[in-house]
Amino acid sequence: MNPAESPLVNSYTEALFSAALARQVLDDIAGQAREVLVLIESQPRFRAFLGAPNISRAQKERVLTGMLGDRVHPLFLSLLRLLVRRGRLLIAGRVLRNLEFFYDRYRGFYQAIVVTAVELDSQEREAMRERLEKHLKLKLTITWRTDPSVIGGVRFLCGDTLIDRTISDQLFRLRSDMMRAKVY
Repeated sequence: MNPAESPLVNSYTEALFSAALARQVLDDIAGQAREVLVLIESQPRFRAFLGAPNISRAQKERVLTGMLGDRVHPLFLSLLRLLVRRGRLLIAGRVLRNLEFFYDRYRGFYQAIVVTAVELDSQEREAMRERLEKHLKLKLTITWRTDPSVIGGVRFLCGDTLIDRTISDQLFRLRSDMMRAKVY
């Protein structure tokens, strides 16, 4: 279960994940889900269609079946059609993103975010990834971000683990300590 996601989204994700795993089509469905997620996230008109209240559920189901019917596994299409019928198509993107989370965990990968003040080159990223994987004893899929407000250092987030070695965090802690200090 993904603790960062709602129980409703987790329940649809778990159903698809379990059924795909049982039918030994998880790799196929995970790849297809990624493609549909890219479609949803990159096409504003498609997103608008999915959320349009003036388009009937039956019409949305026909369009999705026509668009994806021969391109995706029937099990995956069944989930999308179920979301349409229940009026929950707007959470489809969240379910597909959550499926990525489940799939990564199944393969032993953990999603992480690394924030630095400046862009790291590929060698620096690779060296940091290797150190983090060795220290945590995990395989990581890292999203790299830059944020000048961290001033320097690194912030690492993976699940409920936060390692903050940024200058901005050190300054915040120093300020907090000084505010609590008694002055005589």
